[in-house]
Amino acid sequence: MTCEEIVKRLRQLKIPVAYSHFNKAPAIPFCVYTIPESSFYGADNKNMLKNRTIHIELYTDHKDETLENKVAALFNDHEIDVYEDYIEDQQLYQVVFEFADVIKTGG
Repeated sequence: MTCEEIVKRLRQLKIPVAYSHFNKAPAIPFCVYTIPESSFYGADNKNMLKNRTIHIELYTDHKDETLENKVAALFNDHEIDVYEDYIEDQQLYQVVFEFADVIKTGG
């Protein structure tokens, strides 16, 4: 899954979306996505596959299970782990959807 594909899916939510962060504070709710980890695999000194961990972070000002379920449904073709936290100084709920993705790099 490319970054463009991630954004395309997230834009279906009709909320602000960015990679890593926004330069200006967006309207709430919003999503950011990151790719905190990547590994390359292959044979014969050629990288053929790239295994990546993808984080989709949803920020809301209240617990919004309906929106959380919509995010999860966008990526239901992956096995997802979900983590939740409350950021006290921002007064925001953060829900992180984590999943692995493998893309062919050609080699």
